[in-house]
Amino acid sequence: MNAQIKQATKYGVTVPENPGMAEVVTFNTISEACAAGTAAEIADAALYDELKLVTTHTDILQVYTALQNASLNNHLPTFQACD
Repeated sequence: MNAQIKQATKYGVTVPENPGMAEVVTFNTISEACAAGTAAEIADAALYDELKLVTTHTDILQVYTALQNASLNNHLPTFQACD
């Protein structure tokens, strides 16, 4: 997220509040938490695909690609393994 905020600041774009950051989510089991993490990483990766289609700045595309790679190659396998 910090990389995205830096790019927004660089281009003079106001960063909106993220209400999801203030919400505390709890789970009854580790399995539920892992499943939620898996779903979130899949959704994040799909969002970056959509954002790439409407982005022309190469530096922003690089940030999206790095974040998507982290979701798919680091975070997602970790959540899948803990389920």
